[in-house]
Order: sequence, then C-alpha cells, then structure tokens
Amino acid sequence: MPIGLELVESALADMLPKNRRIAPATIIEAVATQFDIGRDKLLGRERTRDVVLPRQIAMYLIREETNASLPEIGNALGGRDHTTIMYGIDKINELMEKDDNLRRQIMAIRQQLYQPSMSAPV
Repeated sequence: MPIGLELVESALADMLPKNRRIAPATIIEAVATQFDIGRDKLLGRERTRDVVLPRQIAMYLIREETNASLPEIGNALGGRDHTTIMYGIDKINELMEKDDNLRRQIMAIRQQLYQPSMSAPV
C-alpha cells in the first residue's frame, strides 16, 4: 500500500493511547475550544453551520472515544434525540472521507484529549 496522508493519519491515530475514561463533557470542551465557540452555544439550539459542524464533531468524538449510548450522547449535547445523533455521526464519517482539513481538525482534538491534563481521573 502506498504511503499517503490517510495511511499516516490512521497509523498515528492507532498509536495514541486509548483512554476510555474521557468524559463527554471533556470532549465538548475540547471541541468548543478548537472551534472557538462557547460551550453554551455548542449545546444550544442554534443551527448555523459554524455551530452545527462542531456539534456534529462532538457527537462523532463522543461516540468514538467513550462507551456512551446514542441517548446518553443526546443528553450530553443539550437533550437531542438519538436520531439526530446518528445523523450527525454519519455526516462526519461522510465528510471525513472527502475533507482532509476536517480530518486534521478531528485528529488535533483527539491529540488534545489524550494529553494527560485533559483526561478526567476516574
């Protein structure tokens, strides 16, 4: 297989330590920081693109990095329905296949999550 950006990113993602003790709230904070939006805005009802995309990224990361169920993710993100969560996760999966910049942003958030200072002690 030829070495490309996607192969390198997937290899590096596998090398990050997987700490399943990261809380959804920690992921929400990391996403809000990465996109420079307030936590309240991320959890609110606003549906502009500058809020929806980070919110969907939070849905995706909470699903990937925790053992939270779809209803638990919905509750963590302001009381959203599980079908909304499924749509958001699917949307990010689809966008990541096409958008290298988005994939890099998600990798940056993951790296931030796995720094010792971000992991929540359990």
